[in-house]
Amino acid sequence: DGGSLVFQSEPLARPLDIVGRPAVDLLLSVDRPDAMVAVRLSDVLPDGRVLKCSSTFLRNAAGRSVVALCINLDVTQWHQAADLLLDFASVGARDDLQEEYVHSVPDMIATMVNGALDTMGKHPEHMDGAERLEVVRALDDRGVFLIKGAAGYVSKMLGVSRATLYNYLQRIRTDQVFAHVESSKVP
Repeated sequence: DGGSLVFQSEPLARPLDIVGRPAVDLLLSVDRPDAMVAVRLSDVLPDGRVLKCSSTFLRNAAGRSVVALCINLDVTQWHQAADLLLDFASVGARDDLQEEYVHSVPDMIATMVNGALDTMGKHPEHMDGAERLEVVRALDDRGVFLIKGAAGYVSKMLGVSRATLYNYLQRIRTDQVFAHVESSKVP
């Protein structure tokens, strides 16, 4: 948001219902005869999606505001695409990649789980089963479950039972077996 003044709040502790239209009261001073103000509200939904809520005023030929234009747009996939393009276009060492040193096995597991969750862009309580399965798949690909006791830590961090975690792992491994069998068939 270059050139914009941004106010960002911490996530709300509890849901807040807004009835009607949010309004912004501004007191401005401008140094030119014509100025344009646009107010945009970005709302992060409980499921992790981001809505860009924009309002602006359109003027007539005399310069008077005649209508307000309000648009709510889900920009989650645009943010993901921008991140992907930035990753693709980066050359050489990336500043956001850094080595992490941990002092215990639980810390290492937590670091790996948090990395997988960051990739999903959602808190586990807002994920559906398929998304949790993808987190478990990513952790399995990184060898997390080769560590003794990892299942207990991972199940707690994902907010699922051990039985659910083991069901996810069974499903992943079954999918891998079927994929291997399909790829080895002779045409």
